[in-house]
Formats: sequence, C-alpha cells, structure tokens
Amino acid sequence: MTPAQQDLVSQIMDQYLLYLPEQARLARMEQVKAWYHETYFCWIGGFGNEDAFYYRIQSPVIIV
Repeated sequence: MTPAQQDLVSQIMDQYLLYLPEQARLARMEQVKAWYHETYFCWIGGFGNEDAFYYRIQSPVIIV
C-alpha cells in the first residue's frame, strides 16, 4: 500500500479497535502497522451514499 492508503487503513483500524483501552489499542496498531507490507484491503460494492458495500482488511495479524 502507498503511504496515503496506509493512512486510510489506519483510520479504519483505529475505529475498529476503539473497544480496547488506549494503551492496548496503541500497541495493537503498532503490530498492525508492522505488517502493512502483507496487508490487503478489499472493497466490494458501490460508491454512492445509498449503495451497499463490504470491505475487508486482512493481514497476518488481523482481519476486519
């Protein structure tokens, strides 16, 4: 992923990990970032406000 794409994925991951306490969330984010070289983002669906969509973020350390 490009640095811009990594930033967008980081924003999604930060929201996904909000259930964790702050220190645990930061540690988990560092683990995820360490594996960006093997992280994949998939988008299926439309781009309109009313369109159905599905996304998946997958790496060796997390699946969203």
